[in-house]
Amino acid sequence: MNKKIGVLLLISIMMAVGLALGLAGAGPAAADKGGCPNEAAWKGAAHANANSAHETERRAARECSPQEPTPDPTPTPAPADLADVQVVAVSTRVTASSEGQFAIRVGVNLLNAGPADTALVDTTFTFAVPSVCSVSPAGAVTVEDSWLPEGVGVYISRGWIVTCLEPGAHEVTSNVSVAIDAAQPLTDPDTGNNVGSATVTLHVGS
Repeated sequence: MNKKIGVLLLISIMMAVGLALGLAGAGPAAADKGGCPNEAAWKGAAHANANSAHETERRAARECSPQEPTPDPTPTPAPADLADVQVVAVSTRVTASSEGQFAIRVGVNLLNAGPADTALVDTTFTFAVPSVCSVSPAGAVTVEDSWLPEGVGVYISRGWIVTCLEPGAHEVTSNVSVAIDAAQPLTDPDTGNNVGSATVTLHVGS
């Protein structure tokens, strides 16, 4: 009799231990730290009955949602509405002179560094001369509507006559600026490289 009682007690202990281990192993597969069903539990949600922990009302109350992988970010393309137009270099040279009059040629190298394929620009030339000198044509001269293909240098030049009445050396400076034409739906991301200048010394004999 005592032997049968001992066997039954041993079986009861083994069943209790097995049940405890089974419950411990099932816990992590059913819910995460926030009390929401984890990925493994969501897979079995389709087979749940009305009393299941995966019932719609219970999920809504817990603010739970199925765990989905985070998608890879979509690469951002380079904006096509930007054009970095630049004054690369300005040159000023005397092509002829006679008795205080000087023919001067001013040239500028322009560049569209992109990313827009082309840009329509306006280029403005101005002169700074000493008070004893004059320049013709006077005031600013704007060359409108020049196309700049991306990555291709474009050269523009214009001529002036500078007259200096007093003998000596006279410095004249040509200034050039470029800007995207107002008709273009483009923006220049860096206007700091849109200007340039060059200086030449004119010598008038006594």
